[in-house]
Amino acid sequence: MSADILILLEHNAWANTRLVTLAESLPGDEPFHRAFPMGEGSLHSTLIHIAGAIIHWANRLADREPGESIEDQRFEINQLQVLFDSAHHSLETIIQQLIETNRLEEMMTHPSSPEPFTRRMAIHHVLTHSGHHRAQAINMFRHTLNTTDLPDTDVIEYAIFGQNDKG
Repeated sequence: MSADILILLEHNAWANTRLVTLAESLPGDEPFHRAFPMGEGSLHSTLIHIAGAIIHWANRLADREPGESIEDQRFEINQLQVLFDSAHHSLETIIQQLIETNRLEEMMTHPSSPEPFTRRMAIHHVLTHSGHHRAQAINMFRHTLNTTDLPDTDVIEYAIFGQNDKG
């Protein structure tokens, strides 16, 4: 079952990279910050929210304080890939440690939940959370670029094409 987590983790990094690549193709800075009545309100805010949640949950899974949120910070498009790579590396490192020490079924808590849950569930949460917001970002890209010809970021696409195309 740990192998499934690792596949989803790699899919998550691959799919987020596809969005960063798409953001890098935007015609200027304005579309990146354009307001939308969905997601976190803009492509910038939605992508930063995805990265911020990965960082937050990596810290929680590692029994560290979540630290200061990055969501109020402004990032340039050319900073996104480094941000996502760092967030992914942090999450990947702690997941590997949890697998190696057989701690996936260990219970943990979060201030937003009155009930404890397993570390495995927290991992599933952060990975599905990213997918939810990626769908919102794709919709924003669709409106911004006025096209439906956008990259697919689902797990099957990754299984078929992504494992040989890490970006």
